[in-house]
Amino acid sequence: MTKSRIKVAPQPVLTRSEMETELARIASMKVLEQRHIASMNGEIETVKIKYAPTLDSLSKEIDLCSVKVREWAEANPADFGKLRSLDLTHAIIGWRTGMPTLKTIKGWTWDRVLETMKPLTEWQSYLRIAPEIDKQAIIADRTGFQAHDLREIGVEVKQAETFFIEAKIAQPEKREVA
Repeated sequence: MTKSRIKVAPQPVLTRSEMETELARIASMKVLEQRHIASMNGEIETVKIKYAPTLDSLSKEIDLCSVKVREWAEANPADFGKLRSLDLTHAIIGWRTGMPTLKTIKGWTWDRVLETMKPLTEWQSYLRIAPEIDKQAIIADRTGFQAHDLREIGVEVKQAETFFIEAKIAQPEKREVA
């Protein structure tokens, strides 16, 4: 079976009736799509339930073994020499150095640190003093501004419009035939 490489452009919808037909097709495909998704999710959940006990047990065993290995590593720093890791037969163990972070010491807050730094000239280059535009406040108050007021400061409020189709996918009522 050969595949055609010629792409056919969709035919434009010319009438409201044709558009309604297309929407009916979309709605029925959405229902089918949801049924398949529900079926797939059900199968996935069944598989998860099947393997969950084994995976939980393995995870607990790994955690217990990991604690023992870490305790050994902490008790035997000489085996690492100057290195932060040790290449062994079945694994590499060691410590990774994370990214540096700045934290307050016990009893201090960031506000107290700031107040302490302000009068010290050697720390002035580490202080931020920059005005910031409160964009959310301008958007919230946009009805109180004239367009020329906003243009005067070099901004405008934009609101994108996107086309959507929201298929009505309620299940049809079943009717009994007498």
